Amino acid sequence: MALTPEFWKNYVTSRKDNADTSYYNLDHFSVSVSTKHDDPIYNWVGYFHDERATVIIEEVVEYFTNINKSFMLTVNNTDPVELKHDQLIDHGFSKIGSYVRMVAAPDQLLQDTITNRYEIRVIGPKELLSDDNIAIIQACFPQYFPDADAIREYMQTRVDNQQNQADRTIIELGAFDPESDKMVGNASMLIKDDLPGLAEMAGSAVLPDHRKQGIYSAFLHTRAQYAIKHDIDHIFIIADEESSAPIVRKFGFTEVEKLKDYQYVQDD
Repeated sequence: MALTPEFWKNYVTSRKDNADTSYYNLDHFSVSVSTKHDDPIYNWVGYFHDERATVIIEEVVEYFTNINKSFMLTVNNTDPVELKHDQLIDHGFSKIGSYVRMVAAPDQLLQDTITNRYEIRVIGPKELLSDDNIAIIQACFPQYFPDADAIREYMQTRVDNQQNQADRTIIELGAFDPESDKMVGNASMLIKDDLPGLAEMAGSAVLPDHRKQGIYSAFLHTRAQYAIKHDIDHIFIIADEESSAPIVRKFGFTEVEKLKDYQYVQDD
């Protein structure tokens, strides 16, 4: 499997319709539109990857304005037509995050011994929808969710995906304080049936008061062990450029591309 820029673009857009989301190929780009949620995170812009590959900002804005949806756009440094920060700001976008897509072999992640007093467990719907987990997401990703209700809806979508998507395996993990049994962190991993040998680490978050105590590293170790047992050759992660990217780089992850998230919010 050649992990080229073209591969990553096709990976991002190789999604299927589900009960709450529809995917459309338009003239110059593809879009994902939620039929249930109005938050930008549920609606996003994708790309065609042939000679038509381009993103025309005016057309994107017009499309989502016509259906009265706010949306999120991810820009990467390998796009055929580079989208400039100033261009997006001029069109009403706001930048909400900078990330790096990074890749490693799972056995690389097990070379170092880690110290961690927290218990890492596989979690299910009860823990995903718990107040503890809502508080974790709210503390770690305030730029993506306006309030706790929006987070709860998002977590319900993750529960539905875990239970209903037969073409993939989703592993959800929680970190629990051994003294209080409170969940203080979460992480997940996605394996698609049509991409054997590749797994995506996603959703890592730790409450600020519990950081720098080995939880993030323990999440990496646990998922790497699972990956090895299931014949995974490569793991990739989209890491925050400032916080998590320096950590995973120490474990052997190498950069594939830079990503920047922008959102466009429709006026009331």
